[in-house]
Formats: sequence, C-alpha cells, structure tokens
Amino acid sequence: MLLYHGSNIIVTEPEIRQSLRGLDFGEGFYLSASEEQGQKFGFIVRNRAIKYKKEPVGIPAVSVFEFDDKGFSDLATRTFPKADGEWLSFIHENRRKAYAGEDYDLCIGPTANDDVFATIQLFESGVLDFEGALRALKAYKLQDQYCFKTRKALGYLRYLRSYTMEG
Repeated sequence: MLLYHGSNIIVTEPEIRQSLRGLDFGEGFYLSASEEQGQKFGFIVRNRAIKYKKEPVGIPAVSVFEFDDKGFSDLATRTFPKADGEWLSFIHENRRKAYAGEDYDLCIGPTANDDVFATIQLFESGVLDFEGALRALKAYKLQDQYCFKTRKALGYLRYLRSYTMEG
C-alpha cells in the first residue's frame, strides 16, 4: 500500500520528532493513504514555517512510502474505523498531551483535519458536549492517517520517491 507524507522538505528517512503541540495520535511520523491529503499537509507545514518564522521554510513536498499493510501483526496497533466516541476521546487526550493509556507502535484512523478542526475546538473548549461533537463529526467525510510511533513501526516503511509542489 502506498502512503504519502506531506512536509516542507523531502523526507527519505522517516523519524519521530518531538512536537510542541499535541497531535491527534501523539508524537509519531504521520502519513495518509490519500495523496491529496499528503499534498495538503505539504502546504500546511510550509505555511506554518512561514507563520512561525521557522527555518527552513522549504517548499511543499510529498514523500511516498510503501507500507506492507498485511504483515505488521507484531506491532501494537490501535485502529479507529470511524470518527466515534473512542476516536474523539483518544485525539482529545493526545492533543492535550494527557494520554496515559497503552503505548502503541502504530495508530490508524480518521484525520481531524481543517474541515473538522472547528468542531474539535468547540468540544475542547466546552462549547459542544461529547454527544454534540459526535453528531457534528458525522457530517464530515474524513481522510485517514497512519501514525508510526516507534522505530519498530518505521521499519515497515520503504521510501519510494518524492516530489515538490509550487504555490
């Protein structure tokens, strides 16, 4: 299976970096089975670099990896087939950097992307309750994300190619 990683640089060797902000599935190397999602994240990461004056600003890029999605049974994996209550609780805890549950090598599930970010923020701020947030989330078609959280999990990725985008 092909997975796409969007960034402001070409990534040939995936790594897990510390993040100042909380991410959906915690720290890890994020990819999507959607090439379009990878492209969007290439622009998002570059635009964040510009906004926060990070170096290098770089250029939006997509790195393509092959993942053997049939042979990873030895990885501790958490899969969310849809944006449900378990998913919402998990990303809420991770975004607050308060997750204290089981450790995983790989997490797979919907992306809380820009389309649903407002709903997540309303939930996190207490404007929407849990059930209200779940009802709102059902209206969105969400892309997937794969978060490789350990070196062991990264070993299942094989770099294929990269490309940059203008804009």
